Amino acid sequence: RARAVVARALNARTEEIFLTSGGTESNNWALAGSVPHGGRRHLVVSAIEHKSVLATARALEASGAELTVVPVERSGAVSLDAIARSLRPETALVSLMFANNETGVLQPVHEVGALCRARGVRFHVDAVCALGREPLDVERLQCDLLSLSSHKLYAPKGTGILYVRAGTELRPLIHGCGQQCGARGGTENTAGIAAFARALECLEEGRMPAPAALAELRDELWERL
Repeated sequence: RARAVVARALNARTEEIFLTSGGTESNNWALAGSVPHGGRRHLVVSAIEHKSVLATARALEASGAELTVVPVERSGAVSLDAIARSLRPETALVSLMFANNETGVLQPVHEVGALCRARGVRFHVDAVCALGREPLDVERLQCDLLSLSSHKLYAPKGTGILYVRAGTELRPLIHGCGQQCGARGGTENTAGIAAFARALECLEEGRMPAPAALAELRDELWERL
């Protein structure tokens, strides 16, 4: 039931929802499970990604993958042209956060998703800090992978989600007794994911702070400073 709630929130299928220990594991899995892919060993990330993405990308580079780190513009966002110029025939994955965890700047994830889809490149969105503040629709984002973390929505810490589009081959990051159809070993945090689902329902019911209200508080803080 919890998987179904998460899937509905993302406009995804229940079988595309995988449970993890948090955003860090989801990000690690998305990258390490994708590179290399089909003989492609090139990875593209932005310079302002969360450390769980940047450190994983560097570890993959140390193990033989090729890495391009795209700088951001003065606005704090990457440009679509810079991402396009970084793509190669051997590019396996582009990983880009939706909202930066330090500045709050939104990245052009929808445009990058369309670009990657047109080029046949796998696209991962770190949506951890966008949860509850920006609409998350995996079809509109045109992403193949998407990471979430429960505590960003005030649910208990220790639960994450990795959305994996149907047909996307992803190597397991954690091996064990074959849980989650063999994709991720280890006993699932049932209570955590149930609480995460309830938080998503509260969001749907309008019981969470609305983005507009948060924006007003932000603006007031800025003006007083």
